[in-house]
Amino acid sequence: MKLSTRTRYGTRAAVELASCYHRGVPLSLKDISLKQNIPLKYLAKIMNSLKTAGLVKTLRGASGGFVLARAPQEISVADIFNYFEGSIVPKECNPSRGERMCKRYSNCATAKVWAGLESTVSEYLQKIKIGDLAKDSVELNKPALF
Repeated sequence: MKLSTRTRYGTRAAVELASCYHRGVPLSLKDISLKQNIPLKYLAKIMNSLKTAGLVKTLRGASGGFVLARAPQEISVADIFNYFEGSIVPKECNPSRGERMCKRYSNCATAKVWAGLESTVSEYLQKIKIGDLAKDSVELNKPALF
């Protein structure tokens, strides 16, 4: 499975915002871009999408920027993944497509494979909170003590 850069970068940006959530300080696009090595113009589009999804909000003013719309422990990786990627079930196998769904769906032995895959991935990503990833990021980036 190949994830879009929007999903990967959006998750990294959310983790960056989560790392300073407790201080209540918004981060500028430039700060997020530099810290996460994400191209600034592309990040602006991603952050706008995350705002539309209700995952981040903007604060205006001289010290404005982006903050998480909810506490880091209330936002899961699934929230970001589902917004950018949607269903991982092949479009032809998705019952929500109605008449555009594959004609073999009701007799297809592999349809349950894709439904099971989506269920498993969804459950796994729902368990991973942005706040936990922020804690992991802090630990991974601590200087080594010798």
